[in-house]
Amino acid sequence: MTEIKETDLDKDLTQLPPSKLARNLITYTQDFGEAIEPGHDEEYTKRHKVWSEYYLPALLGMVKSGEMSDEIFCSVLATLLYKQEYERDRDPLTGLYDRRGFARQTEELMAESKRLNLPLTLAYIDFDNFKPLNDKYGHKAGDDFLKVFASIAQTTRKDDVWSRFGGDEFVSLLPHTDEKNAGIIMERIEDKLNKFVKKSKINLEKPLTFTYGLQQWDKKQDADDFINAADQKLKLLKEAKQKYG
Repeated sequence: MTEIKETDLDKDLTQLPPSKLARNLITYTQDFGEAIEPGHDEEYTKRHKVWSEYYLPALLGMVKSGEMSDEIFCSVLATLLYKQEYERDRDPLTGLYDRRGFARQTEELMAESKRLNLPLTLAYIDFDNFKPLNDKYGHKAGDDFLKVFASIAQTTRKDDVWSRFGGDEFVSLLPHTDEKNAGIIMERIEDKLNKFVKKSKINLEKPLTFTYGLQQWDKKQDADDFINAADQKLKLLKEAKQKYG
């Protein structure tokens, strides 16, 4: 039996011949866990358990009983696989990359930056006065605000990579961009966010802004050093804001 190759998984699975998917289905799904690395976090492990113990047997049962054709089954399988692949590296609230997904993107863009000899800048972002928003309007309002920010951030420049690191902390990779121009991009995002806040019903004693630390990649840095350098700059700026206003 010829197994599905990794190169096939990089393609749109619905474009592969249904017969090829059907032939390899059992072999592939037996190794499904190893193929997509479950167990890295509790939520992903739970999703994998639901897939392997519920969805797959149910679908196979429908095929065996004749309720579902091989072609439809393969289409459903492709959709589930892509959904699983997409969700495993995503923050469930905002749809941005989670830490694991961001780590992969960082390695890829560092390699590209080195290959093309082009700058790469990382922005580490933390909101100011976010707690009062939750306290006054509730956590749902806070979650909705973070989703709005994520939408603004993603649509400002399509090639930038965004991640929610947790709470109200975000990071972004800005390819082909030095620190100076990365600062301009952050100002554009801040301006769009300010316009949204003014149009909304949010009314806080202090403005709902964010602070960011920027670090242009030094090719001597590994990924962790790169992220930590931006984080340290953010902390210094946050301390300065708290001290001097």
